[in-house]
Amino acid sequence: MARLIKKRTRRKWKPPGTLLSPSSSKKKQTVLHLIEYNSDQFSFNRLSSFSELENIPNNNEKVHWLDIEGLSDPKLIQKVGTKFGIHPLWLEDVLNTDHRSKLEELDDLIFVILKSIHITEEEFSETHFKQISIFLKDNFLITFHENLDNSFHTLIDRIQNKKGKIRDFSADYLFYSIVDYILDNYYEVLEKLGQKVESIEKDLLSNQIDALSSENIFYLKNEFLFLKKAAVPIRESLKQLLRIDNEEIHKKTRSYFKDALDHSIQIVEVADSYRQILTDLLAHHQNVTQYKMNDIVKVLTVFASIFIPLTFIASVYGMNFAHMPGQSHPNGFYLAVGTMLLLFALMLGYFKYKKWF
Repeated sequence: MARLIKKRTRRKWKPPGTLLSPSSSKKKQTVLHLIEYNSDQFSFNRLSSFSELENIPNNNEKVHWLDIEGLSDPKLIQKVGTKFGIHPLWLEDVLNTDHRSKLEELDDLIFVILKSIHITEEEFSETHFKQISIFLKDNFLITFHENLDNSFHTLIDRIQNKKGKIRDFSADYLFYSIVDYILDNYYEVLEKLGQKVESIEKDLLSNQIDALSSENIFYLKNEFLFLKKAAVPIRESLKQLLRIDNEEIHKKTRSYFKDALDHSIQIVEVADSYRQILTDLLAHHQNVTQYKMNDIVKVLTVFASIFIPLTFIASVYGMNFAHMPGQSHPNGFYLAVGTMLLLFALMLGYFKYKKWF
């Protein structure tokens, strides 16, 4: 449940727009990186203070990307919001790291919250989500994420080394590149979880039922459910982005966002397909387990049925009466045992003839 919603007791009775750092970021610093580039130039700087932002020229000659790692300094985040005209309620959403993905826009500003995903490298791998908040305004992109993990180092390397088309486009294409990076993470997690589903399916088909458990299948179903809950709002946000007519998204970039929308739709559909496969595998697993249990009960029932008349004969001749038929016969014991063995053979043959086991 902690992956769906986090504690908000500190926000109780606080007025809307109150900025409080997430509890998970309390002991972490806030780091500001400024990346500036165009087709000919590139610079990457770690800012030591907010005052360094004041000297950034407000022009469209370069793309400016302010990447803020860590959310432990609400005052700094408020200063960033004031400089770029970001509403306090939007800044509050940035600090609420359990917020669902969404898109909101003004004439000159687009605000998007997305959930990035990764998976632990363990036998029972668990998906984890990280909130990334993005503001796009006047060829300026601002990103907030809660961890100090250099999430975008691969993307920054692509920009620096002029890989792809990023240096030839405006900030809206950088925005698309971040969305594409996040969706690639979903594909990676889908692939790893899908391998576990295929392994379970293979074990079931080879009747290695002892190596499986319904608990493992339930666990995987939950992971796909969490993944879908995170991916569906991203899909809806991309649909909304393509519907709006905002000057921050240029016409030549829209085709790339359409491609991202197709990817998000596929992610949701694949997650649904895997959950349906797991539902079928769980039903098959339970049927096979029930079938094996029925076989065991059937064998035990056959043997119990065979021993009922034998037990009856043994119990009759075990009574302590003075006069009983055949009790004084010298071969009485052998006759009783022989009768029991004959009954055993006849009943076993009858059950075999009926194919009851």
